[in-house]
Amino acid sequence: MTGFLAITLLARNQVHGEIISFALVRTKSKRLTISVYPDLAVKVKAPNGKSLDQIKARVEHRAAWISKQLQHFRQSPLLLPNDDCKR
Repeated sequence: MTGFLAITLLARNQVHGEIISFALVRTKSKRLTISVYPDLAVKVKAPNGKSLDQIKARVEHRAAWISKQLQHFRQSPLLLPNDDCKR
């Protein structure tokens, strides 16, 4: 069964030391993937067989990378379509 769960994790990140909140989606896939989006959303897709402790450990392991992506998006202006794009 595919489900959705919102998780907040205090990641042990020495560089930024920030709290990482992420949406967890259970999938039939065998891979765990972490995506960071320009709206600062973090989405983790994890196999149904992975425990929540395993998922949290993976997010903690990737905390520096996640923080780096979030920092990049915070510094980059969010591009919105303008009237020229709609023509």
